[in-house]
Formats: sequence, C-alpha cells, structure tokens
Amino acid sequence: MKTERYNFYKEIKLQNVCETNKIRPIMECILFDEGNAIASDGHILISCPIELISNLRQIDIDKLNGHLIYKKDFATLVKMSVIKEINENEIIANDKDNEEISIKLIKNNFENYRYPNYKKVLKYFLQIKEGKCDVSLNVKDLVRLCSALNQENPIFHINSHDKAVIVKFRKPYESVKALIVPKCV
Repeated sequence: MKTERYNFYKEIKLQNVCETNKIRPIMECILFDEGNAIASDGHILISCPIELISNLRQIDIDKLNGHLIYKKDFATLVKMSVIKEINENEIIANDKDNEEISIKLIKNNFENYRYPNYKKVLKYFLQIKEGKCDVSLNVKDLVRLCSALNQENPIFHINSHDKAVIVKFRKPYESVKALIVPKCV
C-alpha cells in the first residue's frame, strides 16, 4: 500500500532564493513565521503561505513557527515522502523506502541566528507609488524567484520611489509576497 505524501510539494524550491556566498549564514536558511515560509539572499525576498506550498496540517504549520531550516536541509526534506513528526528541535521524515531522517530546526531567537526583519522590508517596498522609472533587473534573480514556486509568467510592478520590483504570481500563489531589490542604474 502506497503512503500518501505529507510534505512540502516536490516542485517547491525556496532554497534557490537563499544566500549562497556564506557571508551571512542566517540567509542560507528558510524562516517559518506566522504560517509563512520566508527566503531571501538580501537582494530578493519571498514570503509564501505554507498552506500553498505543502499539504501540512495547521497544527504542523504552527509547530514550524519561529524556526529556521538550512536550505540544503529543506531541499532534502522536499525529496522525502512523509513528514512523520515536527517538534522543537527537528523534523523527522521518511523517504520512499521508509528510511527515516532527522532534519535540524533552529530557533529564530539566538543572537547568531536572528533572521532580518522581513516584515519591515516588505512593508517598505510594497508601498506602491506612481511614476516612471528605469530599473536594472538581474534576470538570474527573477529566474531563482520563479523557480522557488515552479511558476512562469510573473506579474511585475515597479515602485518608482525606490525602484523595487514587486513580483506577483497567478493562482494559486496570488497571496505570495515577493520582491527584487534592483541594481543601481
């Protein structure tokens, strides 16, 4: 009898949005906060409701709140078939052969593990202002952002005040908040 998958959806690749150069180790993590999964490298940021990118029950989404997971561990987790348990310190999951693995969760309250204030960043950049502006956009940032949700054809709004590129997605991801901080022109 085949076990029904209970996990993040396989096509979700939030780890593609995380930092890669190890200058800011905390940015190599995905933060779970208030029912959202947040990933950023300092230039792009995505905040996505966990209910859109997984079939996790609310009780398990709540257990993730306030925790971080390293991007490579998230990539490993997504490959697993079933999340068996989420507790304060770890996620226990099984692969398709029923082999059990443990993935460490980090509490987002230690001095060395404090994720930047993504809410403040989103609030600032998502303020829509009218006007024309020139923006230089790194297309690789856009590709990584779209690949995080396995989406094509995003919708853009360029904020003329600070030239942030606000990226929106179509159903079922219309509640996702994403932005790309542009390069200087």
